[in-house]
Amino acid sequence: MSTGFCCPIAVIAGLSLVLTGAFADPMEKCTPHNVTYSIADSAQCDLYYDCLKNGKLTERMCDDGFVFSQEIRMCEYPHNVDCSKRPKLQPSKSKDPNCERSNGFYPFPADISCAKFYHCLEGVAYEKTCPEGVIFDHSKGTCMHPDMSNRSDCPAYGVLNFKCPNMNQRFSKLKFGDHDRHAHPDDCRKFYICLMDGKPRLGGCPIGKVFNSKTGFCVKPKHAEDNCKDYYITGPGRVALNNDVEGMKKLMQELNPKNSTQTQTHQKGEEDDDDASVEVAP
Repeated sequence: MSTGFCCPIAVIAGLSLVLTGAFADPMEKCTPHNVTYSIADSAQCDLYYDCLKNGKLTERMCDDGFVFSQEIRMCEYPHNVDCSKRPKLQPSKSKDPNCERSNGFYPFPADISCAKFYHCLEGVAYEKTCPEGVIFDHSKGTCMHPDMSNRSDCPAYGVLNFKCPNMNQRFSKLKFGDHDRHAHPDDCRKFYICLMDGKPRLGGCPIGKVFNSKTGFCVKPKHAEDNCKDYYITGPGRVALNNDVEGMKKLMQELNPKNSTQTQTHQKGEEDDDDASVEVAP
């Protein structure tokens, strides 16, 4: 998801340190080849070696915040590399209090925001925010649904401020088999998906539709409950619809059928296509 949240990518880090290999401890033997290739250090995750064509080693270091991946043989973000067997790292070079290291992704404290994080590049922190309903998971380096994250400081019910009725009922019967759906208290377009484990997830109807709590589906406003019929006219949905020109035209045609030639040829059944698309929190 790139609108304010990170997408992990492989990078070739700059060479920040070049030494002789007197105390080299590579994970594999350097064998002469017709091309130079790289080998990880057996103890330090951001240290690696270039194995030269003549079979000699040159010691190198990933830029601060990156670690070396033996699989792709280049420096990468830590969440993409298993460093459990070579946990040592170079001392941090970061001078920014928001950057643990000069490069990488670092979360805000949970008591401030579970959705915000810093993307640090060459020692400069850039503030980013995950889309609504999802949080930043440092261990994965990306934004994700809180029910899918291992962050104990950002539980799904706390982030979404909603507890599912089946939260403590492991084998409760759910309306849609593997989940249930419940209306959002303040926004007719949003709803909560309650999963089998009792954790909530934020969902949302496509622009132009609202959630019907009786059926559990997204419907056109005229088929909605009374409190949601004017959602796109005087409610919060007006802003979203103003950004969707085609959606505004269709809604106006439905509200003013006498002024619409399209409505006269509209076939019965097109207005009754209900769904429960998850769009608010991808």
